[in-house]
Amino acid sequence: MTDTTAFTAKLGWFGTGRARAGFVAKNMLFYATGGLAYGRVSVSGNNTSTASADNSSNTIVTPFSYAKTKLGWAAGGGIEAATSEGSRFTVKLEYLHLDLGSIGARSFGSTPAVAVNAGRFTDEIFRVGFNFRL
Repeated sequence: MTDTTAFTAKLGWFGTGRARAGFVAKNMLFYATGGLAYGRVSVSGNNTSTASADNSSNTIVTPFSYAKTKLGWAAGGGIEAATSEGSRFTVKLEYLHLDLGSIGARSFGSTPAVAVNAGRFTDEIFRVGFNFRL
């Protein structure tokens, strides 16, 4: 018997609600940021089982799909600087770590059942931003 599982784990979309705190040196803000993260995580794929006996084979394909909107946390840091003295424009570089936890173990199908235990859904994000202060 041969048993093969092909799957894809995705972070479909995410958002954050964060605070930031830091210190100013000349026209640059050095900051840490952290708070709530939320996003849509999913796992999908196919399990293929092939049994062979007496020069014949039987193949069963069990598709599976699971998605859930999860809450988690985000933390990071960055630098934001005015483009010139007194300017209303700023540029920033930011790093953000996102952790939405795990979806845990799930079973799909009945013959044969497919058990999926997805690991943690995390992401590392680097951003460049341009801002205008009102």
